[in-house]
Amino acid sequence: MALLDALTQSSLVILVLTALGFSYFSPKKESIEKEKCQREAGGDLKRKYLICYGLAVLGDWLQGPYVYRLYMVHGLAENEIHSLFVCGFLSACLLGPFMGVIWDKCGRLCGIRVYGLMYAASCFLTAHGTSFSALILGRILGGTSTAILFSVFEAWLVSQSGKLGLSGETLGEIFTKQTIVNSLIAVSSGLVAQSLADFISVESVFDLAALVCLGVAIFAGQILQEENYGQAETVLGGFSTAMGTIMSSWPICAVGLVQSLFEGAMYAFVLMWTPALSIEGDDIPHGLIFSALMLAMLNGSLMNDRFNPRLEVVLGCSAFALTSVSILSVISIRFAAFLTFESCVGAFWPLMAGLRSKLVPEESRCAVLSLFRVPLNLIVIWLLSSSLALEMIFAVCGAFLLVTVLILINIRSRIY
Repeated sequence: MALLDALTQSSLVILVLTALGFSYFSPKKESIEKEKCQREAGGDLKRKYLICYGLAVLGDWLQGPYVYRLYMVHGLAENEIHSLFVCGFLSACLLGPFMGVIWDKCGRLCGIRVYGLMYAASCFLTAHGTSFSALILGRILGGTSTAILFSVFEAWLVSQSGKLGLSGETLGEIFTKQTIVNSLIAVSSGLVAQSLADFISVESVFDLAALVCLGVAIFAGQILQEENYGQAETVLGGFSTAMGTIMSSWPICAVGLVQSLFEGAMYAFVLMWTPALSIEGDDIPHGLIFSALMLAMLNGSLMNDRFNPRLEVVLGCSAFALTSVSILSVISIRFAAFLTFESCVGAFWPLMAGLRSKLVPEESRCAVLSLFRVPLNLIVIWLLSSSLALEMIFAVCGAFLLVTVLILINIRSRIY
């Protein structure tokens, strides 16, 4: 593990310096535009949204990397751990779309509050559940909460920006800031979680995450203040409208497929990077590696802010990175490939969020975003349930990402 320790420590230094370089050498014109945005209504929206979103993802990032380790500490067998993860993704697949319709009807701010309550309960059950059924319930609540996190926040933001008449460029800047904030919180939470796990207990990481999520439930109303809605009259009617929106428009359907395939590969990576880097032993520096991966994601979002790369290029680089892991078992190459992939994730999120904001209609936005996540959950369930070797899983993910490049090339003329 000495090699991996050295690689992790050196990469942390390099990635921090790179991030500082991207920030320092950003064009002056862009800085002036951002200062102007701060003086407008969009600046106030951005501050409120990023505070609430930051708290929400802090609760998610604190405990996320330690779920697998906690189950191992509790003495669960690998097949039991896989079964729990499948329960989480299956609940997101089955309940997530209806959650989206419900929050279109009942209000996106209400959904944000429920997210905080459900995720807090999930963290508590995961850390302190004394039976396998309690752990299953924790995974179900966690999977459903994740579906809410990745739909209701964006739906609330896009709706509010429409009310304020913000331009697509300004909204894109907020999405980029969102990814940067997400990355910074992920880095810091990795270090905090590592310290708590090393000096107190793994369970304490989940206790802190539960408190943060409770804070979201309590303070979201005071931070965001305004509620907004879709146009769903009934749950079934809203679900039907969202399905019709996707099926009647190939660009919207294609963007959903690109998102599903990319994020399906991303979730497989999240579950598999630990065994992929444990080829020389299980005692790897999880917290430091996680922080390095999140710093790579931060650099990817800063690179997107600086250079605005084409989405096809980002997807192509991510395909190359994961495919190389399936071919080569050299730990240094795998680590470099994972850093490259996370950089692509950092660039992908704001680019894809901008596409969704342009294509998905407001009246069923939350429901459509929730439906986009159904295929990715099915992909992850299939990968977890299959008997594929680790290298084959990464090969399949690389193939998925190559397909996204072809899909995006096919629809580029219709969406730009």
